[in-house]
Amino acid sequence: MVWLFAGLIAWTFFASSINGGISGLIGTGALLKKIYFPAYAPVLGATVAVGVQSMIELGIYVTVLIFLGNVGWSWLLLPAWAALFVIFCASVASVLAILNVLVRDLAHLVAVALQLGFYATPIIYSLGVIPVIFHGIPLRGIIKWSPMSVFVESLRDLTYGRTVTSVAAWAAMIVSAAVAFWLAALVNRRFGGDLGEEL
Repeated sequence: MVWLFAGLIAWTFFASSINGGISGLIGTGALLKKIYFPAYAPVLGATVAVGVQSMIELGIYVTVLIFLGNVGWSWLLLPAWAALFVIFCASVASVLAILNVLVRDLAHLVAVALQLGFYATPIIYSLGVIPVIFHGIPLRGIIKWSPMSVFVESLRDLTYGRTVTSVAAWAAMIVSAAVAFWLAALVNRRFGGDLGEEL
């Protein structure tokens, strides 16, 4: 149950950041028509609001681990993991929120993608149950190295497993956060300036 809770905390923050960012930007449409402010501002606001709830959930999770005596020095790396994860989630949310203004049906597609993504991420199951090769496709490798899978598994390693995440996993998280941030900056610079007219 504790192992499952770790994955749910990470996924809930990711999904809620995206949904909150999309609705947050659409909800500020009337204000954005009158006053200019960066398009990513309401998205970041939604991420912060979701973060408060996630911090409470993470606090409960950590408390349970402490009660069980499952504490290790690998916990010291948790802030670094959290920083990369927040950057990744906020950046993805910003990109999708801005694009949703331009393509209104995108929100519905995102909702479906999040549902599929939940089951394509090892949250309620372990990677060991995924076949290595499925009809010639390296299925386990694809799932293992998807950005959300790496973040989820790394959180479990650092806290529940009390082990240091591999260098390859850290590199994958850094690259994922950097690419997402770069893409968010690019989309905001290209489309974020005149969203008031679209809203």
